[in-house]
Amino acid sequence: MESLKEPRPPTWSEFTGIARYVIGAGRWLWEKLRADHTALYSAPFRIGNTSGYRHYHVFAAVAPSRRLTRRMARLSPEAVKRFAEETLPGLFPDLPSHSSGDAVRFDVHEDDGHTLAKTLWVQSSGLAFLQLKLSPEVEDGRVMLSMMEVLHPISLFAVGIRRGTYRRLFGRRRLDWYVGLTLSASTDTGWKYWDDLAFPGRRPHERATEAVPTMPRLGYGASRLSSRRQGTCLSSILRPIVDDILKNGGYLSYEGALEDSLQACEVKYLTDGGTLQ
Repeated sequence: MESLKEPRPPTWSEFTGIARYVIGAGRWLWEKLRADHTALYSAPFRIGNTSGYRHYHVFAAVAPSRRLTRRMARLSPEAVKRFAEETLPGLFPDLPSHSSGDAVRFDVHEDDGHTLAKTLWVQSSGLAFLQLKLSPEVEDGRVMLSMMEVLHPISLFAVGIRRGTYRRLFGRRRLDWYVGLTLSASTDTGWKYWDDLAFPGRRPHERATEAVPTMPRLGYGASRLSSRRQGTCLSSILRPIVDDILKNGGYLSYEGALEDSLQACEVKYLTDGGTLQ
C-alpha cells in the first residue's frame, strides 16, 4: 500500500495569484453591493434647489440607495399611474403631462394656468420626486406655514411606500430620502422668509429672537434617511425631518411639539388610511 504524500504547500507565485483573485472578487462584490447614493441626484433638475420661487413649496423625493444595474428599457406610464393613484390618491389627474422612455411627469396648475401647484416626477433610475405648493397664513406681514401641511405629502409617500407601492414599480431595495422646504419666496417687496410654524398640538417653548429658517444642504434629516428599508414605519421617517425643521428654524425646547406632530400624523394617515382630507 502506497503511503500518502504530504500536501505540497503553495509556492509564493501561486499564493499571490490566489490572493489577487480573492481581492479582485471582493472588490467586484463590493462595487455591486455598496450603496452609491447617486440615483437621488440623477434628475434633470437639481435636487436641493428650493430657492427662486414666488411661492412656498415642500419637496420630497426617494431613490434607490444603489443605482439600478439594469435600467428599465421603457418606464411604463400605466405602472407609474398606478403608483400615483395608490401613493397619492386624488392628488393628480389620470393622465400624465409628459411621458417618455425615461420619465413620466404629472403637473397640476392653478386656475391662472401657469402657477405650478404640484408635480410628480418618476424616472427609470428609480427616482420619485414630489413638489407641492403650500398655502401659508399671512397676517400683518408674517408668514406662517402649517406643520401638518408640510408633512402631508411626506406622510403619503411614507405610508404608500411601506404598503408596497414603490416595490411594485421598482422592486425591493433600500431608499434614500430627500425632504426640503422653500425658505423664502419672492414678493412684490422682495424676498420673504417664512416667519413661524403652526403646530397641531404643543408649540416649542422658546425660539431664537432673530431666527431665520435654514436648511441643510442635503435636506432635512438626510443623515438619518439614507439607505432606509421600504417597510420603515411612518414615525421613523418623520422624526428626523421634524427634528431638523425645528432645529434649523431656531426653535428651542421643542420635544413636546415634535411628539405631538408625529402623533397627529399617525392618527391622520394610519387610522384614516392615509386619505386626503
